[in-house]
Amino acid sequence: MVTDVRSFPLPAGLGGKRSGLRRSAKKALVVKKKWLDLILAGKKTWEIRGSSTSKRGWVHFAESQAGGMLRGRGRLVNCIPVPKKSFQFHYKKHCVPSLNMVKYDTIYAWVFEDVEEFQKPFRYEHKQGAVIWVVV
Repeated sequence: MVTDVRSFPLPAGLGGKRSGLRRSAKKALVVKKKWLDLILAGKKTWEIRGSSTSKRGWVHFAESQAGGMLRGRGRLVNCIPVPKKSFQFHYKKHCVPSLNMVKYDTIYAWVFEDVEEFQKPFRYEHKQGAVIWVVV
């Protein structure tokens, strides 16, 4: 568990007045509490989405409907299409009990590693209309 993101070493030139939070990631993925709790507990390594992403690297996790709370971070390392016929085979990675719960025509797994939950969540300003990514 990370207690303070400011304790991580920074590349040269990233010092200054910016907060430690912004140094480790500039975007946060908005995730519903039910799924975010599983991700932060290390039980869910695949976040299921209906579109692919080319983003890679550290991202923060923002809890959906929580009024601007960043609860942790992780490294987005891959994005892979998941055929519906093999969806349940990967249950231990995505934790979705039934394919019927997934309303996407095409299913993608956003693969996370090195997930860390913050000891104390950070507040951020959630811009209206941000539903997948939010700038922090």
